[in-house]
Amino acid sequence: MTEKGQGMAYELFGYHDTNGNDSEFIYTINKDDDIKIYYLSHRSDTDSYEPVTTVSRQAIVDYLNTHHYAQKTTQLGQNVVIEK
Repeated sequence: MTEKGQGMAYELFGYHDTNGNDSEFIYTINKDDDIKIYYLSHRSDTDSYEPVTTVSRQAIVDYLNTHHYAQKTTQLGQNVVIEK
Protein backbone atom coordinates (compact mmCIF):
# COMPACT_ATOMS: atom_id res chain seq x y z
CA MET A 1 0.00 0.00 0.00
CA THR A 2 1.32 3.39 -0.90
CA GLU A 3 -0.16 5.28 2.07
CA LYS A 4 1.01 3.68 5.32
CA GLY A 5 -1.08 5.90 7.58
CA GLN A 6 -0.24 5.44 11.26
CA GLY A 7 1.50 2.13 10.55
CA MET A 8 -1.52 -0.17 10.82
CA ALA A 9 -3.67 -1.57 8.02
CA TYR A 10 -7.19 -2.83 8.72
CA GLU A 11 -8.92 -5.49 6.64
CA LEU A 12 -12.68 -5.74 6.18
CA PHE A 13 -14.29 -9.12 5.56
CA GLY A 14 -17.96 -8.17 5.42
CA TYR A 15 -20.29 -11.10 4.94
CA HIS A 16 -17.81 -13.45 3.30
CA ASP A 17 -15.68 -16.21 4.74
CA THR A 18 -12.17 -15.02 5.54
CA ASN A 19 -10.80 -18.15 3.84
CA GLY A 20 -12.54 -17.38 0.55
CA ASN A 21 -11.05 -15.95 -2.60
CA ASP A 22 -13.08 -12.73 -2.49
CA SER A 23 -11.55 -9.34 -3.05
CA GLU A 24 -10.65 -7.51 0.12
CA PHE A 25 -11.02 -4.00 1.36
CA ILE A 26 -8.14 -2.67 3.41
CA TYR A 27 -7.87 0.77 4.93
CA THR A 28 -5.30 2.92 6.69
CA ILE A 29 -5.87 6.00 8.83
CA ASN A 30 -3.43 8.89 8.74
CA LYS A 31 -2.65 11.35 11.55
CA ASP A 32 -5.36 13.73 10.31
CA ASP A 33 -8.01 10.96 10.53
CA ASP A 34 -8.22 10.65 6.75
CA ILE A 35 -9.11 7.09 5.78
CA LYS A 36 -7.43 5.65 2.66
CA ILE A 37 -9.43 2.73 1.24
CA TYR A 38 -7.78 0.06 -0.92
CA TYR A 39 -9.40 -2.62 -3.04
CA LEU A 40 -7.16 -5.68 -3.23
CA SER A 41 -7.71 -8.60 -5.55
CA HIS A 42 -6.18 -12.03 -5.11
CA ARG A 43 -5.78 -12.09 -8.88
CA SER A 44 -3.19 -9.30 -8.77
CA ASP A 45 0.45 -9.87 -7.89
CA THR A 46 1.52 -6.24 -7.70
CA ASP A 47 3.33 -5.13 -4.56
CA SER A 48 2.16 -1.50 -4.58
CA TYR A 49 -1.47 -0.51 -4.28
CA GLU A 50 -2.93 2.97 -4.65
CA PRO A 51 -5.97 3.91 -2.54
CA VAL A 52 -9.20 3.90 -4.53
CA THR A 53 -10.62 6.70 -2.39
CA THR A 54 -9.92 8.83 0.63
CA VAL A 55 -12.58 9.97 3.08
CA SER A 56 -12.35 11.86 6.36
CA ARG A 57 -13.53 10.25 9.56
CA GLN A 58 -15.77 13.27 10.11
CA ALA A 59 -17.42 12.77 6.70
CA ILE A 60 -18.29 9.19 7.70
CA VAL A 61 -19.71 10.33 11.06
CA ASP A 62 -21.71 13.09 9.37
CA TYR A 63 -23.13 10.66 6.80
CA LEU A 64 -24.17 8.13 9.46
CA ASN A 65 -25.81 10.83 11.58
CA THR A 66 -27.56 12.52 8.64
CA HIS A 67 -29.04 9.20 7.49
CA HIS A 68 -30.01 8.17 11.05
CA TYR A 69 -27.72 5.11 11.09
CA ALA A 70 -26.29 5.70 14.58
CA GLN A 71 -28.33 2.94 16.25
CA LYS A 72 -27.68 0.43 13.46
CA THR A 73 -23.96 1.27 13.54
CA THR A 74 -23.89 0.61 17.28
CA GLN A 75 -25.64 -2.75 16.76
CA LEU A 76 -23.20 -3.76 14.02
CA GLY A 77 -20.26 -2.64 16.13
CA GLN A 78 -21.22 -5.22 18.75
CA ASN A 79 -20.48 -7.93 16.16
CA VAL A 80 -17.05 -6.63 15.18
CA VAL A 81 -14.13 -8.96 15.81
CA ILE A 82 -10.65 -7.47 15.88
CA GLU A 83 -7.78 -9.88 15.31
CA LYS A 84 -4.11 -9.05 15.64
